[in-house]
Amino acid sequence: MEPVLETVAIERINPDDTTFAMRCAGPAADLYASLDANGILTPLTVHHGPTGRFTLVDGHRRCAWARAGGYSTIPCLVYPAATEAALLWRLRLEAKLFGPELNPAEKAQVLARYAALVDPAELHRRVLPRLGIHTGAGSLEKWQRLAAAEDDFLNLLADGLIAERAALELVDWPTAARLRMLGMLRELKPSASIQVEILETVWEIARRERLEPLAVLEQAPVKRVLAAADHNHRQKTQALRDLLFQLRFPRLSARTARVQELLAAAGLPPTLRVRPPRSFEGGTWSLELVFSRVRELQRDLETARAFAASGRLEGAMTMPEPAPCAALAGGGANADGAA
Repeated sequence: MEPVLETVAIERINPDDTTFAMRCAGPAADLYASLDANGILTPLTVHHGPTGRFTLVDGHRRCAWARAGGYSTIPCLVYPAATEAALLWRLRLEAKLFGPELNPAEKAQVLARYAALVDPAELHRRVLPRLGIHTGAGSLEKWQRLAAAEDDFLNLLADGLIAERAALELVDWPTAARLRMLGMLRELKPSASIQVEILETVWEIARRERLEPLAVLEQAPVKRVLAAADHNHRQKTQALRDLLFQLRFPRLSARTARVQELLAAAGLPPTLRVRPPRSFEGGTWSLELVFSRVRELQRDLETARAFAASGRLEGAMTMPEPAPCAALAGGGANADGAA
């Protein structure tokens, strides 16, 4: 059925009917700036109900702007009462699918609505590629669970405070742990890659220690990092990453700390750095010299020779494996990588 362009009294649009509303549309500053400057350029879409009132199908924020601005009428594309809801939903979703770029929260909502309207073949052939969603195992289900997540979660995702990949990891966490992590990420404001790193590390620690993720987040050392009044959000983020690394790899962290103490005690100049192999895997160590004059190089080479002859470097290179560290409170394992 074809719509008719009409000027509709705002009081006839039912503000309580949210049949076609979608959650978490994201930031709207640019939209409202355009509306303030130019007014409504694109008509709203409404459905003419049997009672004579209209149900808003598309244009919820434009309608809210007009109400707040005291407008009495608004341009609308009016669909007649006999129009089926499924058709109206499809029209609304098509406008989303081929309109401005969607944020991840909107993508999740559009996908979930489409999944209820079209067959799986069309969903995978046309909708998922348009949304930029991979069709790997479990991907569709993850996005549908994301669409059903808490409003706070979706709002953070829509505002860009939670990265898409991090959100898809976090959606499978238990609710209490997810809400706690959301609060941490809101406070710390880490980059997308660091968000994923933190999530994966906490999950691995919880798995190894046979704990819930929430129990890891409630450990006293984690709370102390977040409560540090003398740290800004970047410093807290780095401190949390360092702590989680120590908890994830306790033996490696202990060995690294012991080697650093030994090297510091040697009193080497800052222009001469001894570096162990990454994760102490393999036997190749490296020596880095920084100099601007030949005599500086000669001096540091002599210092390096003396250090090598002292036996301290040999001690660092042959340092035995540290004893297993104590497990987290309530945990059941303690070795690096042990399950």
